[in-house]
Amino acid sequence: MYDPLWEEHPKIQSIRAESEAEGKLEGYLEGQLEAYQTLVLDLVKARFPTLAEEAQHHIVQIKTVDLLRLLAKQLVMAPDEAMARWVLSTYAGKPGTS
Repeated sequence: MYDPLWEEHPKIQSIRAESEAEGKLEGYLEGQLEAYQTLVLDLVKARFPTLAEEAQHHIVQIKTVDLLRLLAKQLVMAPDEAMARWVLSTYAGKPGTS
């Protein structure tokens, strides 16, 4: 049964607005995470193409933007494929991964 007075109650409207804001924030954060995962994978493909498949496996495990940013910096500075492989495996095992 629908009660318009319930829907118009300020507390109900406040709860609904908070819920919508939280949903928007979660969507934004998920988008940021996906963007950084794509960025890091593109970086690996450009510098170390033979590591692309392995990198994909490691990158999707990382669930924080900060950790992905650090990983990107380390991959840019990696002098060779062996170091890049080590960096990928090390970052995939840190807290903030699934």
